[in-house]
Amino acid sequence: MNVGCGMDSELFPIRLEYSTDGGSEWQLIVTDDDHEKINPHDRAPHQTTSIYYTSTHGRWTRETVLLSHLDTNKAIRFRWSRGYLNVTERQIAPHWAVRNVFLGPQCPDLCNGRGQCRPMAVCLCDDDYKGDSCQHLTGDSALVHPRDFQESFIGSEDADGGGWRRISGGERVSDSPFGVGGRLVMNHAPVRLLETADLVLTNAK
Repeated sequence: MNVGCGMDSELFPIRLEYSTDGGSEWQLIVTDDDHEKINPHDRAPHQTTSIYYTSTHGRWTRETVLLSHLDTNKAIRFRWSRGYLNVTERQIAPHWAVRNVFLGPQCPDLCNGRGQCRPMAVCLCDDDYKGDSCQHLTGDSALVHPRDFQESFIGSEDADGGGWRRISGGERVSDSPFGVGGRLVMNHAPVRLLETADLVLTNAK
C-alpha cells in the first residue's frame, strides 16, 4: 500500500474495512480495541489498527492483516475506502494505491513480514531472504543489514537513514543550540510510531 505517494499529509486516511451483510454496514478489520483480542501466538508484522496515513504508508509498504478474529462463517467482503470527498477535498486529498492483494490461507509465520503469501500458503520471499517462512538470510545478504544500532536523535535524518524503517508522529529536538544530545518527541497526531530496519544481531550477547 502507498498512501500519499510521497506527499506529506495526515488528512484523509485510508480505511481497510469488511462487511458480512452484503455491504450494508462496514467495520474496520482491526480497531484499537482488537489488539488484546487477537491471539498473541498469531504472528503479524504490523497488527495495528487498519487505518493508513501518509506518515506510516507514504511509500510502498507491505501490510499483513490477520483475519482469524472475524466471523468467516458468513460471506464476507472487503474494501479500501477514503469515503466521500467534496470538490475541495478532492483537490487536496493525497493519492493512494494498492498492489499484490492476497486473501487466503495463512502462510507459515506470515512469512515473517519478509515475503508475499501466495496460493497454497506458500511464501514468495523478498530478496535476501529464504526458507519456508522467509526466516533466513541468504548468502552475503547479512552484510546489507546493520549489525548494531545507535541513535542520539541529533540532526534531521528521516526514516530512510540511520537504521530506521519508519518514523511517524515525532520530531527531533536538540537539547542545546550546539546539538549536544537530542531526543525524539512523539507529539504529532494521529499515528506515533518508531520502527527500526531489519538488524542482524547474531553477535549480540
